[in-house]
Amino acid sequence: MVKMMKTVKNNKKNNRDRLATQTVIASKAKQSHHCFQGLLRHLGLAMTTKQPHNEYQRGYILPLSLVIMAFGTLVVGSLLSYVGANVNTRAIARDNLNAYYAADAGIQAVISKLLEAEDPVSGGFGILTEKTAPDFYNLSDIDSSLVNEINGYEPRVTVGYVNMLLPDYVIYEITAYACVPGSTGFDEVRDKVIAVVRQEPSPIAGYETFTFSANIISWQRR
Repeated sequence: MVKMMKTVKNNKKNNRDRLATQTVIASKAKQSHHCFQGLLRHLGLAMTTKQPHNEYQRGYILPLSLVIMAFGTLVVGSLLSYVGANVNTRAIARDNLNAYYAADAGIQAVISKLLEAEDPVSGGFGILTEKTAPDFYNLSDIDSSLVNEINGYEPRVTVGYVNMLLPDYVIYEITAYACVPGSTGFDEVRDKVIAVVRQEPSPIAGYETFTFSANIISWQRR
């Protein structure tokens, strides 16, 4: 009986010692784990049970958005400025071209009459005489079938002699102005073309009549 009680007592003591040993080992293991985790955190390699932060949760999205917005504003603003300047340039170029074509139409209208042997200075295209000739001709004065406005401008034409050697040839200086419709005289001129044209007769073989040629000697745009 005494021996059995000693055995039970020894077993309890061994269990207490084993439990104490396990507790000490667990405590030391826990301390080691904490030290290791502290070292990893110090090195930036800590592994936690929390959900890792992604780049959006680290505050990168706001500065990135601001950079993208600033860049987009610069690009869009520059693009709009370029498009606006390009549109204005094209509009100016188109307007200048329309004015030039209107002035050219005045030159061509006079040349067509020179081919018909008319004298625009003294004869007034068969419509006006020298005494009633105006300071300039509209297209309808040159040819009644023509309209006075072309491409948004009114061609106004003056004609003068440069040289004359009758009956061989006559040289005219034709000046055509592209004017704003409704303006007075040459107050609002958008383009100006000057042509020096030589008119000369060419006899027709076997006939007592002539054809006339009108050759442009010089052409200037001012």
